[in-house]
Amino acid sequence: MKKTKQETFDYIVSNLIQQGAPSSTRCSLGMINCLYRHPAGLRCAAGWCITDERYDKSMEGRSVDDVFVLSAVKDAGWDFDVVCSMQALHDNNAGDEPWLPLFLAAARSYAIDNQLNCDVIK
Repeated sequence: MKKTKQETFDYIVSNLIQQGAPSSTRCSLGMINCLYRHPAGLRCAAGWCITDERYDKSMEGRSVDDVFVLSAVKDAGWDFDVVCSMQALHDNNAGDEPWLPLFLAAARSYAIDNQLNCDVIK
């Protein structure tokens, strides 16, 4: 069943709030690599929208709009535009500290700009 933009936003943001950190690693060159599923159990925004049955390690390193990732997100019923936007906010802030307040400020702005309720953000 297709989820609304609001349901998708609330689901992603609430899970990232509970998680409290981005799903990322720092490579040897100092660059940040975001992961759909981190070995420590963390997930990125899109990672929360990919079912266990559809997740495959070969998704790592692929863009959220890659057909393999895109189909997993859409087949689960999530609003793809919201997933892409939340993924960008996750990734763009992944190397910054403190991550969560920066992500939440960006998510609040996104919600306001897109006429979404941001009650999930306390």
